Amino acid sequence: MAFGIRVDCLWEALKQHNLLGEIAIKVDPDAVDVNRFAQPDPALEALNEVRRLISLARIDLMRKNPLAAAERCTEVIEALPNYADAYDVRCIAYNFHVNHEINARNAEARKYYEMALADATKAAELDPSSADHYLDMAVSMINLESADAPAGSYAYSEDAIKIAEKIIATDGVRSRDRAYAYRLKAFASAWDAKSLGDIESAIEADPWIPQNYTSLATYWRLQRNPEKQKAAQLKADRLMAAVADGDQAWLAATSHDADHRNGADALRLAKQACEATDYRWWGGLKALAAAHAELGEFDKSLDVAAKAIDLAPPEEADSIVKQRRAYESGKAWRDRG
Repeated sequence: MAFGIRVDCLWEALKQHNLLGEIAIKVDPDAVDVNRFAQPDPALEALNEVRRLISLARIDLMRKNPLAAAERCTEVIEALPNYADAYDVRCIAYNFHVNHEINARNAEARKYYEMALADATKAAELDPSSADHYLDMAVSMINLESADAPAGSYAYSEDAIKIAEKIIATDGVRSRDRAYAYRLKAFASAWDAKSLGDIESAIEADPWIPQNYTSLATYWRLQRNPEKQKAAQLKADRLMAAVADGDQAWLAATSHDADHRNGADALRLAKQACEATDYRWWGGLKALAAAHAELGEFDKSLDVAAKAIDLAPPEEADSIVKQRRAYESGKAWRDRG
């Protein structure tokens, strides 16, 4: 065959092309249902719902609702206990809750930091190939070590710095993971004066990650420069809102479930995301292209997707190329959730 097929579709493919009699293994043609994949797959529908919940949890984080994000992740874990992303996002939610809502060093903060570390560890166990999970583990360990330190001081971690440097030096690491590693290095260095260079490297690696700018705000706060702290935090807040709009637009444009799709809402949210990022963030443009396609405006979707491909990092551009091919065929894109 000139193309690959799913192994669990092999018998159906052979029957469809009248080839069952050409193989050594004898199979009863009546036992092979070529129409089974044309019917709704409950397992796939359940997985799509899980993915949708994780996407919504990430949006909750960008909307600064970390406990709502954690609740969605808990719902996913109850349905699929071995779904690594649920532990990963819940870890981030717990750390976010302490750092931005509790904003104190007390027993409650320590409890959430411990929960975050447990989730990061579980995510790494389930998906040991993900650099992101190990970065979460390192951040959670430093948070826990700093929980009893005086206000305004942070634990220095040579081990975490080594983890960050190893990821930074590894070829093929995603831009967002490389940025995270630079942020970890700054954090593990207890935000010393040299850590500014690492934060700037994080921004250079991926300028569209809000956490890069919250890290910059933290640095300037500790350097007692309120003007630069405010500017960095404002950038972070604006970008968080844009990322939330873009991600929500993507869901509204591409969901497999028609009940969760709304082309008009997708277009409105995607435009907000693009306007907030001066039409330079590939994620907002990707969502805008999908929204136009959902509304049947394929000429517009092709133009916008082409710009998204030009601006996206290589690891993201490939998927947008596939989406653009669908638009060329006059088809809207369908993704998870």
